[in-house]
Amino acid sequence: SALRWRARSERGYNPEWALSLVPEVFLSDGPSGGTQRRPNALVTVFFGANDAALADGASARQHVPAERFKGNLAAIARAALETVEPGGLVLLVSCPPVVEEQRARRLAEAAAADLAAAGAPPPPKPPLPPLPERTNEAARLYSRAAAEVAESFSEAAAAAEAAAGAVTAAAKAATEPPSPPRVAFLDLWEELAGSASPVAAAQQPGSSFLSDGLHLSEEGNLRVASSVLAAIAEHRPHLRAEEL
Repeated sequence: SALRWRARSERGYNPEWALSLVPEVFLSDGPSGGTQRRPNALVTVFFGANDAALADGASARQHVPAERFKGNLAAIARAALETVEPGGLVLLVSCPPVVEEQRARRLAEAAAADLAAAGAPPPPKPPLPPLPERTNEAARLYSRAAAEVAESFSEAAAAAEAAAGAVTAAAKAATEPPSPPRVAFLDLWEELAGSASPVAAAQQPGSSFLSDGLHLSEEGNLRVASSVLAAIAEHRPHLRAEEL
């Protein structure tokens, strides 16, 4: 069958800033001049790295407290769900890990380059920033926050079934397989730097997947693509590339 896909990325954004773009992303011009929802079989939502910037660090402008991050991410997921066709999926993707030393050195090198561009003599050795911009632990916490958002949708769906007089979960499980979640979660932090990852024992976990301690390298992008495809195959086998 025919497949149409759209990618939208805003550099440096967090979900709080992206909320203003939701109508533009999920609505299109209707045949009579109004707007209509774009029907989607699959929506991936990938946020968290910017929210996890430290509140007292160099990227504090991007920081959003974890609870507010969860509310913003849930609002985007709800908007996405309104466009998803029956049998479709919203996939929340967590932020990747942070390699702190690699990131600190990259920022120090950038600061030295800025000094050189301004005509100032470079320091003999690029100094490390006095405070970290981001930490891997903060990235882990925001990854967990995204997981909680996905879990909240499953809990809400179960509660709605119970309120509507549906059979109990135990009785339903005995007669038919459980309904697949409409909102699923991909733990990218765990994929790239967690205990299940081959790079977990390295001194710089996840470093081969990141180009500067924060942004994905070519290897990292390939790993993310592979992980997203695996999540699609797990939760919606009919959306696998082989089936389209």
